[in-house]
Amino acid sequence: MARHLTLAAAGAAAALLGWPGQVMATATPTHAASAAWQLADGKNTRVSVNTSRIDNRSTMSLFVSQEYCDAATDTLVYRSFSASTSLTQKQYQVLSKMKGANLAVTTPVSGTQMRIPNCAAPDHAAATTSSLGSAATAIAVTWTGVGSTYIVQPGVTGRAATATGSITGGALSPLNLGVLGTSQSAELRSIG
Repeated sequence: MARHLTLAAAGAAAALLGWPGQVMATATPTHAASAAWQLADGKNTRVSVNTSRIDNRSTMSLFVSQEYCDAATDTLVYRSFSASTSLTQKQYQVLSKMKGANLAVTTPVSGTQMRIPNCAAPDHAAATTSSLGSAATAIAVTWTGVGSTYIVQPGVTGRAATATGSITGGALSPLNLGVLGTSQSAELRSIG
């Protein structure tokens, strides 16, 4: 009886540990890419693009913020834009060995703004908030890995990157930044 339990326990251990002859399911690594820009455009524009691929499902998120004085109306303006969408394999490709990634998608981007009278001494009590609407916007980013990979933490490998990109809205889009240039920061990650 004891020998039978020992063999059963050994069989269970073999199944869990994937000993030779056993079939084990393997997890697909997760890939992620991020990039950030701060534009010298007079509106203090900051752009952040993040992508991820988990089990062949990819997503992208975009966040843009602006803060500037509208001198024509002496109004302090805060604007924010965002988008989040699923991606097809054609819209987002991850290159092997963390060499890079490519994103090209057109998706709705929505925005809001807050306007505060008097740029020099803002009157926050008179602030107004409004929607800037939502419009189809083309987002394109190319990441290129630079340098060696490094361990971020156990199971997570990172690689510094450079990223170039553009955000182009149509005639109805409140966000039309054009070419972003080279990012101030960018990274590629592989998890798993």
